[in-house]
Amino acid sequence: MDKYEFNIKAEQMRKMAEQGDYKTAMQIADTIDWRRVRNANLLSSVAEIYEHNKEYEEAKDILILAFERAPVGKRFLFKLSEISVEAGDIQEAQEFYREFCEMSPDDSRQYLLRYKILKAKGASNEQLIAPLEEYTSVDVDEKWLYELAKLYSDVGYEDECVKTCDKIMLLFGLGQYVDKAMELKQRYRELSKQQLDLIENRSLYEDKLKQASEQFEELNEKPSEINITNIRNHDNASVRQEETENNSVAEDSYADNENTEVTENADSEETVSKDSGSGKSNENKVKENLNNYHMIIEAKSKEDGFKIAVDEIKYFHDKYGYDFKVAKTNSEKLNEKGFEAFKSKIEGKDLIIEDAGSLTYKVVDEIADYIDELEDPSSIILVDVVDRFDRMAEDRPLFIKKFDLVSDIEDDLVEDVQINQAEIPAVKDEKENIINYDKPKTVGKTENAAISKPKQNDVDNALPSDFYKEMDIDDFATYAQNYAKSIDCVLPGKTVLALYERIEIMQEDGIALNKASAEDLIEEAADKAEKSGFGKKLAGVFHPKYDKDDRLILREDCFVS
Repeated sequence: MDKYEFNIKAEQMRKMAEQGDYKTAMQIADTIDWRRVRNANLLSSVAEIYEHNKEYEEAKDILILAFERAPVGKRFLFKLSEISVEAGDIQEAQEFYREFCEMSPDDSRQYLLRYKILKAKGASNEQLIAPLEEYTSVDVDEKWLYELAKLYSDVGYEDECVKTCDKIMLLFGLGQYVDKAMELKQRYRELSKQQLDLIENRSLYEDKLKQASEQFEELNEKPSEINITNIRNHDNASVRQEETENNSVAEDSYADNENTEVTENADSEETVSKDSGSGKSNENKVKENLNNYHMIIEAKSKEDGFKIAVDEIKYFHDKYGYDFKVAKTNSEKLNEKGFEAFKSKIEGKDLIIEDAGSLTYKVVDEIADYIDELEDPSSIILVDVVDRFDRMAEDRPLFIKKFDLVSDIEDDLVEDVQINQAEIPAVKDEKENIINYDKPKTVGKTENAAISKPKQNDVDNALPSDFYKEMDIDDFATYAQNYAKSIDCVLPGKTVLALYERIEIMQEDGIALNKASAEDLIEEAADKAEKSGFGKKLAGVFHPKYDKDDRLILREDCFVS
């Protein structure tokens, strides 16, 4: 299949998917060898098509290709775990979940994945509450807030259910989940005056919302075109793989920076002037055939990113005979003043935006409007270091699709690791990295001096009657996590797996699984977390003790006995 035929098929597939005809879109996708495609965003769209058709194995294969090709890969790990849950492959879902937690230990979506995996395993409603609480405390999402409210209702937490329903109505005002929250709250409480007003004047509020929605749709009428060859890698030989006007692939080496100079103007906006001798006049270009080259550049450093941006712009200026000036600014200035304030200054210029991963979504939307309204080939280049565009890619995928992705990061998926012998725990059978929730692996048997069977004569009479009642593994783990939260501790995603391992060891050692031993276990882990050894700092594996909410972080090694 040549490049021209590939472009036609990809466009047909995209249109079928937009019309909701996923079956036809999949039939087209089946005729293409996706292993030859480098565009991670396009591969992600193809995976969605297979997912809609419940072809989960095909979807996972395509997502793995996307993960291998993308400079930012954690969103594909999240999707791989999610699809594995849908396919009923819980073990594989847990493997992708573990990798996701390892790559993004502070990403709140790990709690959402944990919730989905536990639900697929048939966990109790009490066990499902904790991960959803963690997720919705960071990401305010009406769907998952309502799911949490239902769980509260199912387990009899009446006050928590009502509070969550009130939160949904306050934050979102209208919509299907607001309606559901109203119905759910009315099982226990009457609606407030403000909530009754939402019902009585619903048509008025819906009309206002419809008007706002129509205005937004007008700004987003034109669908984003999928660029088939929109990833160019900067390698050590400075060789470029590009998409030319006749859709053929050619190679060209980078031009150097000898004729490029950077100057600053009075507004702290820098202007990069290219030697006009290398370009031809652009006056005879036809508007309908704009050759914009909007780019997102991910680099190892801010300086490398700017150099790549200059090289890329110079290349396109030479290719198309442009003679634009190039303006430069950063996200801090744009977030403070708004993009509209800069439009008059960048008319007829290319614009480089540094630290672009920190742009507010208000500015992002303004830039998207500006790109849609452009009538000349001037372009926007977003520059930042690796991984800074992750959240933008998740929350504004259509905006990301307006850009070509350029990276100077090599596609090395495996790297050698130097292991210091002192860092290896004295465990004989530690061979696997994958943990199964059903049968946690045995880390090793050692003496558990810190956790012993409670003595009844030491028990305070104020303790609850079920304090020493036997619990199963899942209930024990849930209680331990809740107790950790009550003493201002937090367990990241991977630590929960280590917790299950430790519980298995406790069972083998004959230690009763009850609330007393759960609290002892967490207290022991907290003591270890507070005493991060000097040896770990020297070994280069020192981690912060506390998270952004000042909670003590209980890591995996805190649960190794």
